[in-house]
Formats: sequence, C-alpha cells, structure tokens
Amino acid sequence: MYKALPHGFTRIMWVCLAGLIGFSILGYVLFLRLNTGSGAGNRYDGLVAIIFFTAATVVFSICTISNSTAKDVATIAELEYAARVDPLTDLYNRRHIMSLFETESAQSRYYRTSLSVLLLDIDRFKMINDTFGHRAGDQVLRAISNLLLKIATGCELIGRYGGEEFLMLLPNTSHFEAAWFAERIRAAVEAETISFQDDSFIPVTISIGVATSSSLNESPDELIDMADCALYTAKAGGRNQVCTSASLSMPFRHQMPASAGPIIPSGLVSMKASKG
Repeated sequence: MYKALPHGFTRIMWVCLAGLIGFSILGYVLFLRLNTGSGAGNRYDGLVAIIFFTAATVVFSICTISNSTAKDVATIAELEYAARVDPLTDLYNRRHIMSLFETESAQSRYYRTSLSVLLLDIDRFKMINDTFGHRAGDQVLRAISNLLLKIATGCELIGRYGGEEFLMLLPNTSHFEAAWFAERIRAAVEAETISFQDDSFIPVTISIGVATSSSLNESPDELIDMADCALYTAKAGGRNQVCTSASLSMPFRHQMPASAGPIIPSGLVSMKASKG
C-alpha cells in the first residue's frame, strides 16, 4: 500500500502500521505455538489469543479503509482537475473560464473596479494544420499556452476558449493597460520560435481583441462580444495586431508613442509588489 507514496511522514506512518500488523500476527502465532498441547492451560490464554487476533484485524481493516479512501480522494481530485483544465494546453477549459468570468464580473460590479478581457486568436491556424499536420497544430497550441503562462504574473486568468482561441481576464485593469499588455503578448508570440519534429520552423502570429467594462454593468457575454468585434477588426486589418473595442478603426500599436516602454497593468504591478 505504502510503496507508491512519496517519502515523508505519511509513508513512515504507513510503514509503522504495516509493522504493527505484522507484530500482532506474529504475537498471535507465537502464542498459539507456545500454548498448544500444554494441557488445560490458563483460562485467560484463549482471551489473549483473541486480543492479538482482533488487534491485527482492526489495524489491517483501518489500513485497508484508509488506502481505499485515499484512492477515492485522488480519483475525485483527478476528475475535478479534468473538469476544469483543457488536456492539451493545461489552461482552463471554456466552461471553467466562463465560470470564473461570472465571478470576476460580479466582483467588478460590487467593488466598482474595471475588468478587461483579451480574446486571442492564432492567425491562419488552419493553414498551419494543412501545411504541417494536426500534430504540429497541437504543438503550436501548447507553445502559445506555455508562452501565455510565462508572460502572466498570477493576477490574470487564462483559458482556452475554443479551437485556436484563448480568453484572458484581467481584473482591476484599465482599457489602456489591457491594450498595452495585449501588445506585449502579440510581440512575444511573433518573436517566438516554434519548431516541430525535424526542426521545421512554424511561423506563428496572433490577433487580439481587447474590451473593458466601461459602465461596470456589462455582462460577460457582452464583454466577449465587444472583444470579438475588436478581434474581427484586427483580423480584417491584416492580422498580427491588437485592436480595442474603444478604437476599432486603428490597430493599437499604431497608436503607441515611439518612446514608450512596456507597461504592466496596475493589477499585475500590485501583485508583484505583494510577492516581494
């Protein structure tokens, strides 16, 4: 039972329980061996034998039940994980990210704070599948997911929205800050080198639509619709760009001053400071 456990206190306790079972069984066997054929014997001999046997049975039963319970708990944890996480990308799946979206939206309305949404779509993903194969497409999805997790600092929530689309929630982040953050992601993906099997280079870019709760009354579906419209504008404008719902006529990077440096959303800055 205990051999599959990692080294530590729990494993030591299971070893001790196993030893106690063995000691109880050994005591029972030795007692019977020493008292067999010795006449009538003491009238308490049978009682002692029963005590040894009962102790071994109780300990063994506890170990069996505990082991079965631990397996059930592990199974439940695996099922809960599978219900929340996309198996290919290790990001939240659509159902769970939308559940988190509802929660964040409610908190945003209650505390009167801004909530920004990024809708990201891999450009020409069908062409990647047709040119390099579906396994290469899966590799691209994993690479983009890992890059998003690497860029994220812990404040934002990331999920696979469907197919080659990703949804990112940025609590307590203004529209301008979210757009800057989206541009950082776009540039990072463009600079990323994704290879497949025989070191074939797969060029990948993404388009991103940005939306922010302006009246603090928008529902998650309304915010996604706003981000989707911005994403459509980015796609129609030539792809590999960031467009915001506040300014659909021009890609965000064309609005950036040349001297500007990278900006991290205020929600992310406050979290980084708290970690220090």
